Amino acid sequence: MRACALSTARARVTFINPAGADMLGRHGSPVQHVLEASSAKGQPAPSFLSAPAIRAMSTGETVRVFDTTFSRDDGTSFPVEFTASPIIEDGYVAGAVLVFRDITDRKQLEEQLARHAFEDPLTGLANRRVFLDHVGQAVKRSARSNETHAVLFADVDRFKFVNDSLGHHAGDQLLIAIAQRMSRVLRPGDLLARLGGDEFTVLLQGVDGSQEAVSVAERILETLRAPISLSDGHDVVASLSIGIALTSQGKSADDVLRDADVAMYQAKAKGPGGHYEVFDGTAMGARSAERLELETSLRHAVDRGELEVYYQPIFEIGTGRVTGAEALARWNHPTRGLVGPDEFIALAEETD
Repeated sequence: MRACALSTARARVTFINPAGADMLGRHGSPVQHVLEASSAKGQPAPSFLSAPAIRAMSTGETVRVFDTTFSRDDGTSFPVEFTASPIIEDGYVAGAVLVFRDITDRKQLEEQLARHAFEDPLTGLANRRVFLDHVGQAVKRSARSNETHAVLFADVDRFKFVNDSLGHHAGDQLLIAIAQRMSRVLRPGDLLARLGGDEFTVLLQGVDGSQEAVSVAERILETLRAPISLSDGHDVVASLSIGIALTSQGKSADDVLRDADVAMYQAKAKGPGGHYEVFDGTAMGARSAERLELETSLRHAVDRGELEVYYQPIFEIGTGRVTGAEALARWNHPTRGLVGPDEFIALAEETD
């Protein structure tokens, strides 16, 4: 127990136990005269102790302080919670006893939880909540002043392959390295976030148009061309597919993020290697709707028995003899007919 006793007159400290003295750093000469003075020669208590003690002595009731800061003689401080209870002798308040507890660990946990509410725990970047809030503010500024802002939506190419072949720890290292490289080429004031998984987003504040956003996307792709060395000795060359969307009248933060997401999928359709696309409302909107319809149908294809296997023979050129067969997936769509793997295999992998 950490405790000290105070007398009623001007809240003078008359005793502090060793645990309390050690916590406050008030042990040994000359600081012992501040908190370890004798009852006949008490010294004024520090204000962070005396104020609750005086309240307890004047009211006769226990005063609870759940979250405050105590200071040490060396200038450091630490968070505490404590109670100041009156000492009753012969029906009169003769003093007060303070019992306090160091809550540093609890405060550190609270701060950690607060950080996690606003930042991505893996990369330390802003999370989806913070990013959408900033995009929302940018959209409002666009409506008031006709400013243009841009959102970049980036997805790591073939990230699943890295996770599956090298393990999740390697995948985490890769994401951290990508975040660091992206941060180095952004402009002051731009916001980089990780939405989750292998998805990153960037808010570019105040751009002249799509070309300035394209320049940033090109810098991001360029900075990833050099291999990334992982702790297990593997070198990985990472690339991103980036979609770009601009703020405009009548669009919400979710709308702009969705537009950038649609443009990103158009970039990804070009294959791995680092590509970007700027959102084109008419054309991309139609393609996005088509892709959503295809994805929805694909989710039911297995249950409906629409996926079929076709076997293509493999011939030995010299003899013409069949040496084996290649199994090929085909989707017998109820309205589109036979859908080839180039249309749905990549979609199946992206959507698990």
